[in-house]
Amino acid sequence: MPPRPPSRRLRLPAALAGLALLAAGPLCTTAPSAGAAATATSAATVSVNAGQSLATVPATAIGTNGSVYDSKLTDAAVPGLLKQAGVGLVRFPGGSSSDSYNWKTNSDLTYGTQAVDFDHYATMLQQSGAQGMVTVNYGSGDTIGAAE
Repeated sequence: MPPRPPSRRLRLPAALAGLALLAAGPLCTTAPSAGAAATATSAATVSVNAGQSLATVPATAIGTNGSVYDSKLTDAAVPGLLKQAGVGLVRFPGGSSSDSYNWKTNSDLTYGTQAVDFDHYATMLQQSGAQGMVTVNYGSGDTIGAAE
């Protein structure tokens, strides 16, 4: 079994610590049938204890795309900003752009050569401490590792 990624506890703001929800009855009712007694609605109180942890969120639950077209991804400040924001996962070569990304040429079918390649991405991951997620394209027909 692979090791579990580090976890972090999420804390609610102090303003939410005393949150109480009131339920005044069902969200949807139907009219009682003829002869049936109408039922009384009741109120329920739900309390949230923000000081008690029930579960932890894995560090990889907060992530972003490392898009190949975003030249700012290689800026020296980015790894620190990702750490500060709590980003634990960065996906490459991005979202829907991965469908047309050519791994052999670091290019896109529509826009040509991209600003960020896998080496840039790997360096940024190492510096930020984030985990990587690679998405493989299916749109261009490029086969990773195929002989020329």
